[in-house]
Amino acid sequence: MPRRVIDVGASFSGNAKLCVLNKEVVTYIALSHCWGSNLNESPLKTLKATLPTHLEDIPLSSLSRTFRDAIAFTRKLKIRYIWIDSLCIVQDDDMDWQHEIPKMGDIYRNCWLTLSAAKSADGSGGLFTESTPGVPITFFDDGRETLFHARRVFSDSAAYPNMDEHLDMKVDRMQHDTDFPLFFRGWVMQERYLSPRTLYFCASELIWECSDKAQCECWGKP
Repeated sequence: MPRRVIDVGASFSGNAKLCVLNKEVVTYIALSHCWGSNLNESPLKTLKATLPTHLEDIPLSSLSRTFRDAIAFTRKLKIRYIWIDSLCIVQDDDMDWQHEIPKMGDIYRNCWLTLSAAKSADGSGGLFTESTPGVPITFFDDGRETLFHARRVFSDSAAYPNMDEHLDMKVDRMQHDTDFPLFFRGWVMQERYLSPRTLYFCASELIWECSDKAQCECWGKP
């Protein structure tokens, strides 16, 4: 288990706080994200000077959009804790780094779910995006007018009628496409391959990946 996690609270509102785990085993979510190169968008960090304050309170207003979205999503899932590297590791404490960095693999391996901010180059990108609206289609069934909303099929979906081939292509593209800046981080490889479940927040859809299967919104049934 990580030494620290963020306690998002039992309600859907209010601030968060850093929590020290004293050998407790808890269910937690992990965040995979880009720190970014713009100092103005650099994520909030826990430092030796701010550790006591963060153990008491972390105002949501001080967090980047990606961190706020991750906390909101964790609350929606009714999970109490989330692990975010810049907040859960004391960034200017060499001893803390030496203790926590070797555990990174286990931190992602033992999490309940990893949230992957795949589309965001820094904290301003967030997780959530507006979904492409469905196309309203009217048809007549036994003389009765019926309205339903069809989902747009992405161009690369039609080229791969086999789901496995489609997802292999998509994941390969994510690793080389500038539309997915997260995959240009060296750390992301262990985050992806060790996590038991990963939900990728992409620009146009969500992609689910676990040890049993992968599923994207643009292929197959919703």
